[in-house]
Amino acid sequence: MILAAGKGERLKGLTQTIPKALVQIAGKTLLEHAIERFAKANIQDITIAVGWKSDMITDIITQFENSPEVQIIEVSNYDIGPLQSLTVSLEAIRDEDAIICPVDLLVSSNSIEAIVSHHTVSQDTLVTLAVDSQSNTGSIVSVDSHGRALGIQKEVESANSIVKSAMFMVVSSGFLEYCKAALKSGSRTAVPVLNKIIEDDHSIKSYDIQEEWFDIDTLPDILEANRFLLESSQVNHHGAIFIPSGDTMEIGDLIRLESGIEVGIGVCLKGPCLISGKSKIGDNCTIGPYTSLGTGTQVGDYCEIQNAVVFGLSKIRNRSKVSDVIINDSERFSMEE
Repeated sequence: MILAAGKGERLKGLTQTIPKALVQIAGKTLLEHAIERFAKANIQDITIAVGWKSDMITDIITQFENSPEVQIIEVSNYDIGPLQSLTVSLEAIRDEDAIICPVDLLVSSNSIEAIVSHHTVSQDTLVTLAVDSQSNTGSIVSVDSHGRALGIQKEVESANSIVKSAMFMVVSSGFLEYCKAALKSGSRTAVPVLNKIIEDDHSIKSYDIQEEWFDIDTLPDILEANRFLLESSQVNHHGAIFIPSGDTMEIGDLIRLESGIEVGIGVCLKGPCLISGKSKIGDNCTIGPYTSLGTGTQVGDYCEIQNAVVFGLSKIRNRSKVSDVIINDSERFSMEE
């Protein structure tokens, strides 16, 4: 279950024109990353909760390559909070175990498989919650020596350790009733739900994720995740140009690829960087490192672009110097704003 209904207001003006699910990182939307990773983890029954600008998500989802069948749940009053989206979605799949993942969480398919396996072997567990003992971001979780959660968003004195979580979890039948009760009492997030489960002596087991994950809440989060995916070569785009970390490609003559990519004379591509299909780069440009250009990007002559995420059919004017920004539909969003 992918929760993609909220506005993503911490991304400032970026999500005023598009839903957060369609923000791109390393050439693909957050929603596409999520669907691909679930599919790779052999999860084929996927439900997506949508709300803010839901029509854009519905229109674009059919364009994803090799996408499994998905069920789209419209959450009309999503502005109540993420617990509303979660409850409405769970009601649609009643009495089935579910993996719950916010769309803005980038987590590996290996971690998805591992937490499902961990939940399956713990038959008395109502919730298995992904945590990270090394992370500085996310919700605080107090855990005992057996890996059981003792409290969410509070430090419990008897806890063996304090870890962090991005609210990625696997839940069993019975969790929905807790969500409905918490929503009725005015709660907006899953935190009160989890704490009530703990108070009622039901087991919430923690699973410590051993791989890198990203909770995309802010503009710096987008650039950090983009850097990681490019540097670790976690990109797979048909017809794209990808330059690995540490490599450089210098273009002598104009090149045109079947994917519609055009790269002008005197262009230097510094890895890691990704150039998606139908992109056009003018003469004497330097692209990279840590740069991803989405489908249809047009770059003028004598431009320098580094540490940037560009998508939405953006156009970059001649002699532009672009650094440390996200560009969507030619509009720039930077950390200084």
